[in-house]
Amino acid sequence: MHQRGSLKEVIHISWPLVIGMLSFTIMDVTDTLMVGQLGMRELAAVGMSTSVMFLINSFFIGFFESVKILVAQAVGANQKKIAKQAGWQGLFLAFPIGILVIGLTYLSPVIFHFFGGPEHLQIMSQHYFGLRLWASPFWFVTLVLSSYYQGTGNMKLPMRINIFMCVFNIAASQLLIFGLGPIPAYGIDGSAYATVLSDILGMAIILTLFIREIGIEFKIHVNIIGKLLTLGVPVGIRWLLDTGGWTFVIGMIARLGETPLAANQIATKIMCLSLLPVYGISEAACILTGQCTGAQDFPALYRSYWATIRLAVSIMLITSLAFLLVPMPLVSLFQKDTGVLKLACEILMLVGCYQILSAFSLVTAGALNGTGDTRFTMVLLILSTWFVMVPSAYYFGVILELGVFGMWLSLIAHETVLVLGTQWRFHSGGWKNHQAVSVNKAPA
Repeated sequence: MHQRGSLKEVIHISWPLVIGMLSFTIMDVTDTLMVGQLGMRELAAVGMSTSVMFLINSFFIGFFESVKILVAQAVGANQKKIAKQAGWQGLFLAFPIGILVIGLTYLSPVIFHFFGGPEHLQIMSQHYFGLRLWASPFWFVTLVLSSYYQGTGNMKLPMRINIFMCVFNIAASQLLIFGLGPIPAYGIDGSAYATVLSDILGMAIILTLFIREIGIEFKIHVNIIGKLLTLGVPVGIRWLLDTGGWTFVIGMIARLGETPLAANQIATKIMCLSLLPVYGISEAACILTGQCTGAQDFPALYRSYWATIRLAVSIMLITSLAFLLVPMPLVSLFQKDTGVLKLACEILMLVGCYQILSAFSLVTAGALNGTGDTRFTMVLLILSTWFVMVPSAYYFGVILELGVFGMWLSLIAHETVLVLGTQWRFHSGGWKNHQAVSVNKAPA
């Protein structure tokens, strides 16, 4: 439909990814609103549980990106057989890993004791955590198959699955949390049941479509699994440690008091929403560079890279301008306290600078991952997170007593390092020897 690597192709691929991500955000927000009606204790328990789950799942969200990368390269190299095998081998990994994750239920007392809080809150959080973990195998299968279809260039099917899961989850949560007629009100348990049910149905639909399209293959290909592990483990570690570093900084902000924490929470929520398009464009960069790497079409690869950069940075410049000129209407949607609002508006100015840098680093990292150079992006992020962001957050925020502004200066320093590192790697061509699929010969 479009010239490979053109801006039109980037937009064509990006918008379904953004809508799919937005559906998960809407699902999370509506769940929070419904549980919040039950009381502060229930809201706190669900909030603590989901935070722990996101930290755990962040590794697997990154790890299953390997399916997308390998499939994209196989499609570009016209190795359709490898693409199909990558889909099935990803499934062979996803469901057993999900079953193992359910076993973390037995470690929940230790996990939530580490995070602290009143004993009654820990017990409630452990219970909800144990219920939600049952969704893991089904959600992991959906992640793998969504990655498979995105790697082939079919963005709309995963988007439709995500929208369906979002709508079903909202309806089921309303029904199971509060009850209706003969259906009892399960409280926060109802929120967990709704999530598990939506993940089961989403998996059933996308798995059925996948089997109808390419058939069933029970053969294990060790070499394909090896490629998935080689590509996916660094991305998973990158996601996990990035989330861990961010959590560490948030912990330092929490010690500054309720007002800085609340203001930072508001600014962060706004930032997460504004960054959704960039995450979608970053995924598009990964898919396009993967396909171009497989096809050895380097002119198209560079075209797609610059198209994704231009699009992402342009969007972030617009949102940053809004943060600078009209921050109050945005933050006042979340809170009415004047002290919190004033501080949140000031933080948004730093957020604007941060997200412009993020546009460069996220898109370039996505492009590098698509070429198969996942280990470099992992090492760079580890070094920047734990040797730049965390130490400078403590130095600026605590030692220099700059508070939450010092913490955000550390985040800006962290993103600056990521921009410089990823730009150097991409333009030096160090990624050219990391492709996972041979153009000339498919693995046996």
